[in-house]
Amino acid sequence: MRVAIIDLGTNTFNLLIAEITDSAFKVIVKEKQAVKLGKSGLKEGQIMPDAFVRGVRAMVHYKNVIDQHQVTEIKAIATSAMRDSSNSGEFQQEVLKSTGIQIDIISGQEEASLIQKGVELTLPEGLEDYLIMDVGGGSTEFIIVKNKLVVWSRSYNLGVSRLLDWLKPSDPILASERDRLSQRLCLELKDLFESYCYA
Repeated sequence: MRVAIIDLGTNTFNLLIAEITDSAFKVIVKEKQAVKLGKSGLKEGQIMPDAFVRGVRAMVHYKNVIDQHQVTEIKAIATSAMRDSSNSGEFQQEVLKSTGIQIDIISGQEEASLIQKGVELTLPEGLEDYLIMDVGGGSTEFIIVKNKLVVWSRSYNLGVSRLLDWLKPSDPILASERDRLSQRLCLELKDLFESYCYA
């Protein structure tokens, strides 16, 4: 079976086409586009018009690529930017109309779970205890694994683009801005620090 997976992130749309057998998979196509779906719209909670157009164009391009590779199943998953946008439904409808692809918007918890499963496939044999940190544009996920089991996970609205929109740092960043950022991270990640210490 040949499948296509599209990850619609806040900054980047990723396409992966793979041939799947009972025991393994082989990557056929791997492509990414810097769509910047959340640009200028994260604070307002909407996909801005220029980002909307970029996103639809990227999906039309990916559908053309998919059609060239005899794909039997397509899975499109959207994360932080679309989770928090008031017009994400309009974007879903426009993509569906233009490509026939249905976009699923997943929760932060679902995103963390998928990240953990993906990372697990890449780990060296024998590693049982670890912390996963996945930094995105809109959100950042932390997953604590103990004895190969997920004991704690959470998605935070602390992605790079979201933090840049909030902080608007100087270039180079000022010490006062670093302190402000550190204070926010310490406050919002308090439960992570506590969970990590007791895991």
